[in-house]
Amino acid sequence: CCLINMADGYDVLSLALAAPTLTKEWGVAPQMLGIAFSSTSVGLVLGAFLVAPIADRVGRRSVVLWALVIITIAHWCLAISNSIWMVAALRFGMGVGLGTLVVSLNVMVAEFSNERMRNVLLGILHTGFSLGMAVSGATAALLLEPFGWRYIFVGGGVLNIVVLLFAIVFLLESPEY
Repeated sequence: CCLINMADGYDVLSLALAAPTLTKEWGVAPQMLGIAFSSTSVGLVLGAFLVAPIADRVGRRSVVLWALVIITIAHWCLAISNSIWMVAALRFGMGVGLGTLVVSLNVMVAEFSNERMRNVLLGILHTGFSLGMAVSGATAALLLEPFGWRYIFVGGGVLNIVVLLFAIVFLLESPEY
């Protein structure tokens, strides 16, 4: 779950790191870029409130895996996007996946934890998010200048594919389910 949360940290920061170069290349007004950023937040709220509760009926593992698939596809599509509206739509989808994961991962860690270790393990889960943001920044520093903003999303796609494969192999179904 911490590894998945690490990928989430990368996902959240990726657009902010690509934005300056993207806006120059496309000549996008700051207001339009704001729409893309806001669409991520709207998707996050909807994912947390509407999609994550589905895990109570079908199991957390499958919901987490599907959220990772959506985020991975969004990254690959962002790398080939050609308009700010496409970016906004893809970031909305990514936000739905991120919101779903925020809730589902917290619940999974809490369910697998005993009373004594629950807070420590939840803390470990959330360190992954910050580590992912650091990886995102480092990736941007390495890829942005030689390859351009699209490779920040290619890197996110690669990271999420790796995390998805690990999750398929190692992520257990929630004990409550």
